[in-house]
Amino acid sequence: MKHKLKQKQNQRITRITEKTLVVSQTLSFTINIPTAGTYTVLFGSKKSNTNRTSMQLTVDTVSNVVGSVDETVANSNVQGMYLTNVGNTTLTQGSHTFTFTVSAIANGPSFDFIGLTKIN
Repeated sequence: MKHKLKQKQNQRITRITEKTLVVSQTLSFTINIPTAGTYTVLFGSKKSNTNRTSMQLTVDTVSNVVGSVDETVANSNVQGMYLTNVGNTTLTQGSHTFTFTVSAIANGPSFDFIGLTKIN
């Protein structure tokens, strides 16, 4: 599944919720990088103790793994909004495809935003 969204100046993509995802299904986003460098990828989502998923993030190719996101928490007392540091990736100036691949069955995963913070 491809999503092309126009990002805001701070490289933030906001709010996508998919009803049902299956293992190996992907969600891809094209993000324009204005300045080459190394970026920390941040992922904001609602974590819950039911009906969430884990996903792996790659950039441009399946061999460029940035990290993983797990939207599941141990119990309902700690569910809520979380900011996850997915990892760092070095990007050239221009368009890049960020792909999340589902690695566990999900019903209603939450994408609240993807943020990029330039670290050098």
